[in-house]
Amino acid sequence: MKKGFTLVELLVVVAIIGLMAGIATVSVNSVRSKARDARRVADIKQIQNALELYYSDSGTYPAAAVAALGKDAGIAVSDNGFTNAAGVGTSVYLNPVPKDPDSTKAYVYPANAAPTKDYIIEFTLESGTGTMEKGDYQATSGGMKVKVAAPPPPAP
Repeated sequence: MKKGFTLVELLVVVAIIGLMAGIATVSVNSVRSKARDARRVADIKQIQNALELYYSDSGTYPAAAVAALGKDAGIAVSDNGFTNAAGVGTSVYLNPVPKDPDSTKAYVYPANAAPTKDYIIEFTLESGTGTMEKGDYQATSGGMKVKVAAPPPPAP
């Protein structure tokens, strides 16, 4: 009698291995997106701390000529670092400014021409982390909250 595996047995084993590999891939992708979200929240807290230090020294939050933190050059908040007014002087609050772990996205510090009494940093979570769910968020001096879409203009 010949010993060995039948074609059906081999196909069943290959199908089971394929199924297990598919489940593992989905699980790993989920963990990766949660890790990116945790990094985003940590980055935003780091930027908020730097903004609060800036506010403590100057009495206002910095003006910015850029919208994308960590991507474009700007006045006080830029890819080159986060320094005092217009990058002049010796106080460095954050260098380098953290970048979003997904290169197609950015943390947004909406441009404003003059120093302000508050700030907004906009960011997006892919799948959520901790008590924060997937979606768009805003960080201000008061904390982090879900970004509320602007209401549509009234119909004429």
